[in-house]
Amino acid sequence: FKYYAFDAEMQQCVVYHFLCLFYMVQVIIYFGFMVLSGAIADWYFSEWNTEKNSKVRGYSTAELSYSPILESFYRVLRFHIGSIALGALVITVVRVLRGIVTYIERRTREAHNPCTNCLFCAVQCCLKCCQCVFDRISKEGFVFTTIYGTAYCYSSYQALKLLTSNIG
Repeated sequence: FKYYAFDAEMQQCVVYHFLCLFYMVQVIIYFGFMVLSGAIADWYFSEWNTEKNSKVRGYSTAELSYSPILESFYRVLRFHIGSIALGALVITVVRVLRGIVTYIERRTREAHNPCTNCLFCAVQCCLKCCQCVFDRISKEGFVFTTIYGTAYCYSSYQALKLLTSNIG
């Protein structure tokens, strides 16, 4: 048998792999979301037939394609993978910050300091709120990107404007 020491270099590798895991999970989630939203947009913006009982199938403008999910998969993979990468990076940073705060909180739990517990609870609450807000804006931005083909930042800005205009 060969034994390996779990030294500092190995710990750095484990941390790196967990960061990549967080990032890739978010990329896969957003990829699936964007493929699905593209297929739904393809259906929504296609024309009805003359009897209004089904969509017109074909490959020209305003016609529902024969395989909307595969075509949406191709469009996302070809044109929007960078948008997914940027959106996933934003959420990954917030998730890593939450993980760091959770680690510090568990390391200081033996102190039994109510002020520290309250502080960690407030920080976790704020980070979770930021994660939910960024996730919502990213998903709405992905819908805009899927429909209009615009860049991620511009689409997220437009989605944020739409969401804020519907608040009050």
